[in-house]
Amino acid sequence: MLEIRCVSKSFGETQALREVSFSVANGEILAVLGPSGCGKSTLLAVIAGLLELESGEVHWDGAPLTALPPHVRNFGLMFQDYALFPHRDVFGNVAFGLQQQLLPRAAVRARVSATLEQVGLEDFAQRDVNTLSGGEQQRVALARALAPRPRLLMLDEPLGALDRTLREQLLRELRHLLRAIEQTAIYVTHDQEEAFAIADSVIVMRTGEIQQIGPPADIYARPASAYVARFLGLTNILVATPERAGGRPGVQLPAVGWHPLANGSQQPQDEHTPISVLLRPTGARISAKGNLHGTVISVSFRGALIRLQLQPEQGPPLRFELPTPTELPVVGTHIRLKLPPDAVIWLPEGNL
Repeated sequence: MLEIRCVSKSFGETQALREVSFSVANGEILAVLGPSGCGKSTLLAVIAGLLELESGEVHWDGAPLTALPPHVRNFGLMFQDYALFPHRDVFGNVAFGLQQQLLPRAAVRARVSATLEQVGLEDFAQRDVNTLSGGEQQRVALARALAPRPRLLMLDEPLGALDRTLREQLLRELRHLLRAIEQTAIYVTHDQEEAFAIADSVIVMRTGEIQQIGPPADIYARPASAYVARFLGLTNILVATPERAGGRPGVQLPAVGWHPLANGSQQPQDEHTPISVLLRPTGARISAKGNLHGTVISVSFRGALIRLQLQPEQGPPLRFELPTPTELPVVGTHIRLKLPPDAVIWLPEGNL
């Protein structure tokens, strides 16, 4: 339904967006993921029509939107700062957009009632918004954005002001609601866990450019570059030498030796040029016959898992998440880890 074509936007000498292109299908939830300053909020403002395009096009269902002002695009926008009207009660806040559409009073009442029920606030219509908790205010802001039935709902860090426990609860509720009403949505966040939990597809951005687009599981399994890997918290990046064994592509790793590349990983063309690879933090096991050995730097108990930092005999420290063993490794001791066959992935843009 939504198509962004080669969109660019600058603020003086700062290039906020560079040739950004992507599409969002009807009913799809797309997460835009990246650090502060990467252009996420600028992108939403351009789509909403709050900022003029420098170049490129925005289309909805095949029709260009560039000439349309924000109020006729029928897009909803919700911010981290809920910006509720303090002089209006819950009903008045949710009804605002409907009243701007000049709907009959009976229709406004019915729509507000239905929307408050959707967000679990059916008994809150007459409540003063200034007396609500953060989670309740978030629901009111969501209801206000949903009540006009927008073609596209855009959420800019909507849960950023909440504590983690409440954020996780509302994230589950939000995904369930958006799915139930088949709402097309763009969800902007700097938190990869939020993006992966709510989205059908994820865009990873860096300084105004798209680094990777795809389903969350694919991006995590096959990051397109060292930048994407590091942003996702995958820091085990090593320099390796491509080398085939028995016809199978693989690499020579420091402190490990030869190891196959993961199935589905892109394959380097030049087997004589060193490349950067990602060593997955999960799937390894402590084993006396393991092919990776080193000294334990730290151990953090996390219930069913432990987070272990290992200093190999060669190369940088590595981090792993391992099933909790019967006896925890002791800091300063030497251990061996057995790596799974799909542990190593080539990063084509390893220098980033």
